[in-house]
Amino acid sequence: MKSGGFKKTKLPTATIYGDGKVSAMPGATSFKLKAATKMAGISLAAQYGNYSQDQTNFYGGKDSSEFDLIVGTSLGAIDAKLIYMNFDHKGESESHIRAILSTKF
Repeated sequence: MKSGGFKKTKLPTATIYGDGKVSAMPGATSFKLKAATKMAGISLAAQYGNYSQDQTNFYGGKDSSEFDLIVGTSLGAIDAKLIYMNFDHKGESESHIRAILSTKF
């Protein structure tokens, strides 16, 4: 899928880290595979995104990929989400863990 723009998007090929940073760049070609389920009040999702960028001013015009693992549940009035992200570019990988606690008020 070709995309255009430099901002956060709702593209179906966008991953957590790659959204707006990679998938929305002009000339980017991308795909995403995602599987999700819910068991015993816990939501689980895994997704893999792959990006090709043909402009040399962004990451040298090379391919990059991302794998995300997302676990979520409700703890009473608090929603909890734990996200593992691994972004790979030109064989260099960086991983991040994000924890989100939220409530409605």
